[in-house]
Amino acid sequence: AAIRAKEKEGQKAARERYIQVFRDVHGPLTGALVCAFKGWRGEAKHLKACDQYAASYYDTEGRCWKLLKDLEAHFGKLLEEGKENDLPDIAAAKEAIATDENGRVINIARTQNKVEDWTQSQARDPNKPVVPL
Repeated sequence: AAIRAKEKEGQKAARERYIQVFRDVHGPLTGALVCAFKGWRGEAKHLKACDQYAASYYDTEGRCWKLLKDLEAHFGKLLEEGKENDLPDIAAAKEAIATDENGRVINIARTQNKVEDWTQSQARDPNKPVVPL
């Protein structure tokens, strides 16, 4: 049990390191930014039990991402491995973020793509990269 706890602690530390690697280069992700990645999409589902919206983001391969921190960790790991070319064009996405008439950023997933039920399976994709918890 102690070994397993140490492994989990190490995984958490690695995840946080990957997140920081990504943020040091690109800053934190937002839902609006992810929705602006070429070929990506997002949607939000109203959770009646807590009266909140849960967002899901889908990459170009159809994999579902629930947490922005998971994406940051995945992208940070790619950066650390020297695989920058595997990341979406973040600079182009920053320029393409939708804004309203007052210049405020619009998160397409939460404003235009509200759904009653997820349009895609939320089951764990065996092909989705696993980033340490």
